[in-house]
Amino acid sequence: MSKLKKNNGDPPARTPEKRAFHDDVRTDFVRNAVFMVLFDTIWFIGMAFVIYAVFVPAYLNTLHAPKFVIGLVAAGFSITVPANFLAGRLLGSRKRNVWLSRMYMCGGILVAATGVVSWLLASFGLSVMVLVFSLGMFSFCIAINLIAPIYWEVFTDNIPLRWRGRVYAVRVSVAGVVGFGAIYPARWITSQFDSLTAYHVAMIMGGSFYAIASLIALFFRDHPDPGRLKSIQSSLNLRHEIYLLVLKLWYRPSYRVFIFFSTLLLGSGLLGSFLVTYAQDMLGAEGKGFVAHLKMVYLGVMVLGGFIFGTLADRWGFRNALILLAGCSVFSFLTVLIFWGIIPFMFAYGLYAVVIVFLPNMMTNLSLELMPKVPVRMLASAMNLFCLPVNIMLPWICGWVIDANKNAGDVGGGYRVVFTVSIMLASLAAFGFFLLVQEPRHGKHLIYQAMRRT
Repeated sequence: MSKLKKNNGDPPARTPEKRAFHDDVRTDFVRNAVFMVLFDTIWFIGMAFVIYAVFVPAYLNTLHAPKFVIGLVAAGFSITVPANFLAGRLLGSRKRNVWLSRMYMCGGILVAATGVVSWLLASFGLSVMVLVFSLGMFSFCIAINLIAPIYWEVFTDNIPLRWRGRVYAVRVSVAGVVGFGAIYPARWITSQFDSLTAYHVAMIMGGSFYAIASLIALFFRDHPDPGRLKSIQSSLNLRHEIYLLVLKLWYRPSYRVFIFFSTLLLGSGLLGSFLVTYAQDMLGAEGKGFVAHLKMVYLGVMVLGGFIFGTLADRWGFRNALILLAGCSVFSFLTVLIFWGIIPFMFAYGLYAVVIVFLPNMMTNLSLELMPKVPVRMLASAMNLFCLPVNIMLPWICGWVIDANKNAGDVGGGYRVVFTVSIMLASLAAFGFFLLVQEPRHGKHLIYQAMRRT
């Protein structure tokens, strides 16, 4: 126990190379943590204009896009996860923080350019705007997913193990406070324009701040984990490398159980994008004020939930945090089904925001603890690849259900079906994490043994 305290929670280093790595991480820990917070803070100012989970369904529903299109675009980050596997090939021998800066800069420019093009083509009709926006957002998602595994690597390698939850909590909370405060000036700026143009201005401003935030990554002092770095270097072609990785994970029963229940929980979270269209279609919530209130709820959840989930993950493990997230998803959709009105809806949306904000981090970290010898970038990519069929099919099918019921004159019936499905998925995930998913941090190991049928 004394060694863990002395090393800030890092496992004892067995080689001089590993000891030097831990020493470098501890030396630059404060500096890197400060710049990580600054990176997130400027990014969150951009989120005061464009929060993907809020902006996409609200804007597309304003354009009267079909619900299945809204569901698919809202799930853009999950659908474009195969781009994760290109991260290693993209990086090559270059510094990781340089590529972080380049790709996040590209993402910011794509969002701003989408706003400009949509503004210029507004006279060509709503269908053209839906197409332009969808292409722009999918391009943005691809750019972010190309760099996401490297992002997780940098932020994982440069933070001692037992501090990861708390540093994440500080980053999200500080950045969330600033982003929350930026909502008011953002709302004032967009209020100077008509409803549709306000969305385009928001994209331009949000993308600009995203691009500015990308420059902060250049100031990170990055220290790659030598153990992971050796396993990353591979002479295999990409297809063969992915195939071997998927086999390795699939034939590890504990990981297979983890990814199954994670997929259910992620599917429940993806259906939360229809909460925004529900408020617009059923509660008559429209306009810039409604979107601003959703942003306030979303960022408020980040501020309040950051320390809660960060501390919970450090003390009781990421598995318990995932069980809590599953419970939040269940109560979110139950609230909408049972209670009527904008206030219960905002409470429900807050619970949904908890899930969508913290789920990726908790899944990635538990996945890393289950398979510690797999490179972070490849592990995060494979985890998302397993979830890909659900990411694509579930929003498309549920969007079609809502559209079909709407055409039949019962739009509320479609939402009830979709929200009930989400409750069932989250409930199964909660029971699965509680009963069948192991917790490596606390020494809980489950043994799965194949039984021959007689």
